[in-house]
Amino acid sequence: MNSANTLFPAGSKVLAMAVAMVLCSITSTAQAQNLVPNGSFEEYLTCPEFFGQWALVEGWTSPYTLSSDYFNACSAGVISGVPLNQFGYQLPYDGDGYMGLATYAQGDPDYREIIATELLQPLQVGVPVCVSMKVACGGFVAASANSAAWKARGPGLRFFVNLPTDWGALLYPNDAAIHMDTVLADTANWVDVSGYYVPDSAYRFLAITNFFADSLSWPEVQDIGGGLPGAYAFVDDVRVSEDLAYCGSNVGVVEHGAMGAQVTWDAFGSVVTIRSGEPVLPGAWIDLHNGQGQLVRQVQWPRGASQVVLSMADLTTGFYVLIYGGSRGAARSIRLVHSTP
Repeated sequence: MNSANTLFPAGSKVLAMAVAMVLCSITSTAQAQNLVPNGSFEEYLTCPEFFGQWALVEGWTSPYTLSSDYFNACSAGVISGVPLNQFGYQLPYDGDGYMGLATYAQGDPDYREIIATELLQPLQVGVPVCVSMKVACGGFVAASANSAAWKARGPGLRFFVNLPTDWGALLYPNDAAIHMDTVLADTANWVDVSGYYVPDSAYRFLAITNFFADSLSWPEVQDIGGGLPGAYAFVDDVRVSEDLAYCGSNVGVVEHGAMGAQVTWDAFGSVVTIRSGEPVLPGAWIDLHNGQGQLVRQVQWPRGASQVVLSMADLTTGFYVLIYGGSRGAARSIRLVHSTP
C-alpha cells in the first residue's frame, strides 16, 4: 500500500509528491452504506467498568497489546464512564460510546494500542471509497495517575486483506489510508480525519492506531503532572463507504496553499479546473498522464490567465495523474479517477 492511494485530510501540505484524489459518479438513488460494523461502538455485551474492556464491543478486537479501552455512558463508575473517565473528559461524537487507545509510549518505541474489525464486505479493487473517523486527545483528568503526560500524532486507519499475525513485524509502515499530519492536541473537541482511498486489493479488515514511528510522531509534553507516560486518543464514528458523500468530506476541491493553486472538477472527472491565487510565472505547465504513464494532455499556462480548464471527456475511463508546476520546479501531482456519466 502506498501513499498514492490516499487523500490526506484537507489542509495537508504535500510537497513534490502525489496526493490521491478520487472522482466517481454518485446517483441520487444510491443508498449510503457504512462498511464498518458498529462504527460508533454502540453495540456492546455489557457496560464497561474497568480498563481494557475492548472485548465488550461487538465486532471489534484489540490485537497486539490486547489493551484498548471502551467507554460508555451506561457505565456506573468513572473509570470507563462518559463523559468523565480515567483518560479524559469527552462527550461521544455519536451515540453513547467510544473507544480509546495509546498512540505513543515514552521509552517504549514498539508500543501501540490497536483496534480492528472485519468489514461487512471486502473492498472492490479500483472502486474508490470514502474513509473517515473522529478522534480526540485524552488527558487532563482529576486522576492524574492516568492523565496522559504526552501528546503525539493521532491515530490513522489502514486496510488489510488479513490481519497480521505478528504486529511487531508490521510496525511501523509510516503510512495509512487516512492519518493525521499533525500532533493530536485538542482535548475539548472531536477532530475529523478523513479522505478517499482507491483499493489495490480486496481488503477485508481495517485497523486503527498510530502507524508512524516515534521519530515521525512528534511527541510533546502535554501535562507535566500527568502520570501516564504516553499519548492517548479517543476514537468514534468510523466510516467506510462507496458512496463518497457518506463520510461528509469535501469532494471536488483540493488546495495547495504553498503554490496558491486550487483544483476543482465535476462529478465524473470530465472537466478539471486549475485556478491560481497568485501571478503565474511564464513557463508554467500542466501535464496529464494515463495509468500507464503515457502523456495524454500537455498545456502551457496562458500568459495572464488566472485559470486553465482541462477537458477529459474524450478520454477512456480509468486512473490519471495531473501534474502542474512552474518554470522553477515545485510541481504538484494529483491522482484522478475519470468515470462515465
